[in-house]
Amino acid sequence: MFKMNLLDKYVKKYIRMSNRELSHTIQSNLWFTPVIYVFFSFLFVGVALTADFQYELGKHMRPYFSVDYSLTQALVGTLTAAILTLTTFTFNLILLVFTTFSGQFSPRMLKNFIASKSTQRVLGIFTSSFFYMLLCFLFLNKETAQYYFAVPVFATLIAALSMGTFIFLLIMRSNGSKLTR
Repeated sequence: MFKMNLLDKYVKKYIRMSNRELSHTIQSNLWFTPVIYVFFSFLFVGVALTADFQYELGKHMRPYFSVDYSLTQALVGTLTAAILTLTTFTFNLILLVFTTFSGQFSPRMLKNFIASKSTQRVLGIFTSSFFYMLLCFLFLNKETAQYYFAVPVFATLIAALSMGTFIFLLIMRSNGSKLTR
């Protein structure tokens, strides 16, 4: 009974908000943008698997572009671990910034940092990259190995995007630029 009343009170708080206030509250949440990016990574996995299995891209490639099962498994498995490590390191960096900000600046600065689109995009790109790699790794199958082409190529491109995003984050931090734009 107590939990239900607490849930009702929580839900009623959001129902009473205006559309603009509700939109601002949701978008300033740290997880709003990453969840959207993860949803698009699920769609991207579907596109890659459809390109490989329905259109059989791997069979139509020239021999020097062919990707076998062991290479695909090694590539996607390694990139899954690497992206998870990169994401963890970035979360650690952001928590370090939170700790520094909380001791030296006002609570409003923390809220602005969390609501920053740049911060949310960086976390969204890393999280969605990890989910793409993980889902592709789950769908790898030795019997369908001759069809793989889009999965490893997209995995490589997504890893390059993640690395570029990480470099962008480091450059923004080293220049002392604000991530609240």
